[in-house]
Amino acid sequence: MHVGCLMPSPRRFPPPWSVEEQAARFGRSAPTSQDGAGPMSDAQSELQLIGTCGEPEPSGLFRLSYGTEPNDPMPFILTLTPQYVARAIGKTSPADIQNYAEQNADKLKAIAAFEKARGFTTHTLE
Repeated sequence: MHVGCLMPSPRRFPPPWSVEEQAARFGRSAPTSQDGAGPMSDAQSELQLIGTCGEPEPSGLFRLSYGTEPNDPMPFILTLTPQYVARAIGKTSPADIQNYAEQNADKLKAIAAFEKARGFTTHTLE
């Protein structure tokens, strides 16, 4: 295990549609403020990448931490598996996950925002 990585327990049940399809179909829903007064401003609700962590083989998992501020006490953790990345780029063997994450930053951020808006704190793309 890599020191300093956040280790969430992954969700293992698949939704009826892929996360990408859900994000495309429904877009990002606006979270409401904690007092229930209405939608939060974009500045409050906008997720930003605040950290990454890659694990050595054999797992090869790559975790992306998203938060609304650099020291967010409750970051959202999006975990990429080598198998997901290989399928996403159309290869049979696992590929460079970090490179994939950099090239698909906007897509992965949208997935994280969608899942966080649904009330989750972690999501694994398998």
